Amino acid sequence: MTKSDQIVERRTVLLAGGAAATAVLSGCVVQRAEPPVATQAAPTASAPRASVPSAPQESEQPQQPAQNALAQVADIPAGGGVILKEQNMVLTKDQSGKVCAFSAICTHQGCSVTAVEEGTINCPCHGSKFDATSGEPVAGPARKPLPAVAFKQRDGAIFPA
Repeated sequence: MTKSDQIVERRTVLLAGGAAATAVLSGCVVQRAEPPVATQAAPTASAPRASVPSAPQESEQPQQPAQNALAQVADIPAGGGVILKEQNMVLTKDQSGKVCAFSAICTHQGCSVTAVEEGTINCPCHGSKFDATSGEPVAGPARKPLPAVAFKQRDGAIFPA
């Protein structure tokens, strides 16, 4: 690898991560589009699951359709996460149920992370590990955190922001 190749690679990484740098400093970036929990829980708490009428679903259709969801919150394991390869995104969920989203591109040399295990997001290339709730590096050569990615959480699903 020549010195000019290294400069281009660093510029590419800096440009890709620069826009999200501010978001990283503030932790998880979430744009909620759902009503407060109290108003959301009332209809499902009073009716059995099997007899929920289809009318509430029809009233939600003008909003973003469920098929545009990136993932269902229930599919993200507590204390773990899922990697969305097509979106270059990692979704994590802590034990309390808080969902976070980060870039799936390692800040060390641009490899894709491949696993979320034991509270860390792991890159296979050089062993970098990032905290699954903050994106901060905890092991390996990476020194910069994974950039946070904005998303919307509504009706038990994760949507692009």
